[in-house]
Amino acid sequence: MAAKVSLLAVVAMALSSQKLVHRHVQGRHPQNVQELSLQIAEESSTGDSMVEFDKKLGTTLFCFMAVLPDSYEVHLLAAAMARKTSIFACENHRYYSSVKVGFFQANGDGGVFNNYSANSGVFVDIWNRVFQEELYKMYDWTVKVDPDTVWLPSRLRPRLAAFKAGAKDAVYIRNTEYKIEILGPIEVISFEGMVWLSRAHCAPVLEGETFGGEDDWLHKCVRSLNMTALEDLTMLINRAPVAALDACEHNQTYVAYHAFKDPSMWAMCADLLEQ
Repeated sequence: MAAKVSLLAVVAMALSSQKLVHRHVQGRHPQNVQELSLQIAEESSTGDSMVEFDKKLGTTLFCFMAVLPDSYEVHLLAAAMARKTSIFACENHRYYSSVKVGFFQANGDGGVFNNYSANSGVFVDIWNRVFQEELYKMYDWTVKVDPDTVWLPSRLRPRLAAFKAGAKDAVYIRNTEYKIEILGPIEVISFEGMVWLSRAHCAPVLEGETFGGEDDWLHKCVRSLNMTALEDLTMLINRAPVAALDACEHNQTYVAYHAFKDPSMWAMCADLLEQ
């Protein structure tokens, strides 16, 4: 009898293949390599949009994340899958294999000089994959999240409904008071905003001789398209792990909590939010 393959091993093996690794199946996730392979082989649904343009946007979510193989991110993805939370609690989802990149140094928002991930080139490729597959066209909003973000789609939906955005409105959610406007741990774009982005072909941003950050790329792209910002400054709390974990316990006003690179701390925050 073949040895049982753990879900973590399935995720790691699929990510290392550098292919699209999972298609959502309502209420069930792959249990072994064979099931996951069948899901990879399924043809993506790229039918006409289900969004009705004469109405307000609803709250259906297409969610995706990029995961670096052979890293802590694989453990975080497997944990989210097992709990059916994060992107796995959206109406549909994808996760993609990322690649390791270097860093650039800059004065970030708030005047903090630090090392930042030079990942705009990698993420432009991933966003282009999302545009090509066109699954986002079946849903009202697209949400990109980082693996080390703990968040609940059930908290996001009522906030999106409260904006009362129209189906033809190209909007994004501003989640920070800093000038970059969209911090990468959770990025939320309306259906029409995604259509505009897919046609814009915005090039990766540069910092000197290297790529800049993905969230800087997205911000510059939506601004160049004159999209409308809808502000929610309690969408995201972006802190060091200990401070973020304290917020998970004592401040339940946020949708997303970042950053938890340690799987045990990620799980502790998830436990607190699910109580």
